[in-house]
Amino acid sequence: MVELVDTPDLGSGGDCAVGVRVPPPAPGTCLGVFMKIVDKTSESLKRSYNIFVSREELDASVDDLLQEKAKKARLDGFRPGKVPLDIIRRMYGESASLESKKTSITRAAKKVLQDENLAVSINYTTDIVKEDENGLEFVMKFEVIPEFKLKDISKLEVEKLIPEIDEKEADGLLEAIRKEHKNWQEDKLAKKVEKEQKIIIDLYCLQNEKNKKDRKISDLEIIVGESDLVDDFSKHFLGAKISETREFSINYPTNFKDKALAGKNIKHKAIVKKILKATEYELDNSFAKSLGYGDINKAKEWAKPFVVAKYSRISDE
Repeated sequence: MVELVDTPDLGSGGDCAVGVRVPPPAPGTCLGVFMKIVDKTSESLKRSYNIFVSREELDASVDDLLQEKAKKARLDGFRPGKVPLDIIRRMYGESASLESKKTSITRAAKKVLQDENLAVSINYTTDIVKEDENGLEFVMKFEVIPEFKLKDISKLEVEKLIPEIDEKEADGLLEAIRKEHKNWQEDKLAKKVEKEQKIIIDLYCLQNEKNKKDRKISDLEIIVGESDLVDDFSKHFLGAKISETREFSINYPTNFKDKALAGKNIKHKAIVKKILKATEYELDNSFAKSLGYGDINKAKEWAKPFVVAKYSRISDE
């Protein structure tokens, strides 16, 4: 019985990765006594090398492999590592021959890349194309990494475009704000509360616990129908008239910002004080004052830096 232990990795073939460039020796196609480049072709970045490995190299590789196996072989009747090489050759000669070819091809391929000073961009492939009593020939195919020469950029001048903003650009920004910025005016002709109106109410949170005063919020403004109100709050005012009192309960979510109300069902009372309707501003002093500026010219001066910042971002990109 023969047992092999701790058999070393003897190299790999097929696809191999190479990523290091090694300085070349003196020019020539001879890789050593037992290896040489038979032919080579190139097309753009693609390379193809036909490489010959002599029978002497292959046989020497087989002997080296068998010697390694013999050192670790165990056979009944022989001490460990003392099995005769002839017996090892009869037992492992065929598999050793296949393995040694793989090792010799890998060794020759790597030596070509080193001696030719080639940096490979992808894994190379190897295929045996011919074998006889003199040795074997294989083809190695791969792509090389192109060489780039970086130019000196220290003296390059970069021009950054600085936009010139006229009043039309500032007017455009203010116009966009104007369309979204509603002008709420009291609607004294409104008979009852409807959707999309704004109402002003006094709201009372009625406490259920004894000895606790009801909480009051004066002049609370609500846009009827807005979806961001808790528990569809504004629906309780639909159809209400000025000075009318409405009572209702609200379920507050557990994550409500007012911790005193969060997660509770609270009874409310509210009195409708005013009904307002939305109108559009003109691009004038009245609109500017609604933004917090004294007149329209000051509002335009405020808008210009925002327009400049927008074009500056485009310039930086």
